[in-house]
Amino acid sequence: MVLGFRKHILVVEDEIGLAEGVQARLNVEGYKTTIAYDGRAGMEAAKKIRPDLILMDILMPHINGWDLCRIVKTNPKTKDIPVIMCTALGQIGDSEKAFQAGANDYITKPYDMRRLVEKVKRFLESKY
Repeated sequence: MVLGFRKHILVVEDEIGLAEGVQARLNVEGYKTTIAYDGRAGMEAAKKIRPDLILMDILMPHINGWDLCRIVKTNPKTKDIPVIMCTALGQIGDSEKAFQAGANDYITKPYDMRRLVEKVKRFLESKY
């Protein structure tokens, strides 16, 4: 890692406590984080900050995660950003829907934070 450069992660999650918990853990791991509390804010943040990775909930106000992932993956400025979909749904077929929307990975809530951090590291280390 280049001195002074931290990978930037966008957390798109409408549950404030959960978003802040994920942010705190990722900050401890050395990542810079930005939170967007709904799909519309997530779309704008992705275009503006062009993060190194997006953690995205599925069930959110304004734009759901399925649609937001499709938007991110079809925008030339954001299409190469890895997306990890995060949801409490966990039903058969949800992971397939995430991948069809363009997600790079999928994780269910409640989070095993260690596993979440491992997934984040795997994507960020393989990107460069």
